[in-house]
Amino acid sequence: MKIALGVAAFILQAMVLAPASAAPPSDARPGVAEGQITTHTGKTVSDNRLPINRRFPNLDAYLAHLEKGSHMDGAWYREVRPGVYELQTGNLRLLDGAKRKRIFTRQELEEKFGFSR
Repeated sequence: MKIALGVAAFILQAMVLAPASAAPPSDARPGVAEGQITTHTGKTVSDNRLPINRRFPNLDAYLAHLEKGSHMDGAWYREVRPGVYELQTGNLRLLDGAKRKRIFTRQELEEKFGFSR
C-alpha cells in the first residue's frame, strides 16, 4: 500500500511539473534589456545576431565594450583628441596594415556602426 501511494504521488507530481518544464522559454522576460536573451540556465547574455546599434544604446557604450575586450587582443578605438579616435589592434598585425585607415572622426565611427545623433 505504501509503495502504491508513493508511485501515485510521484506520477501526480510528474504530471503537475511536466507542462511547466515543457513550455518554450520566452526571451521577453522582465529585467532583460533589449538586445539580450536569456539562456535555458537563466543567464542573460548579449544577442550577437542583432546589429551593433541595437545591442548598445550609443557609440560611447560600444567603444567602452571594445576597450574592455582589448585585454584579449581585440581591436578598439582610443580617443587621441576630442572627437578623433585611433584604431588600436594590440598584437594583431595585418599584412596590408600600412594601407588601412587608423584614424577616425566620431562621425565616421557613428556612421560605420549605425549610430545616429
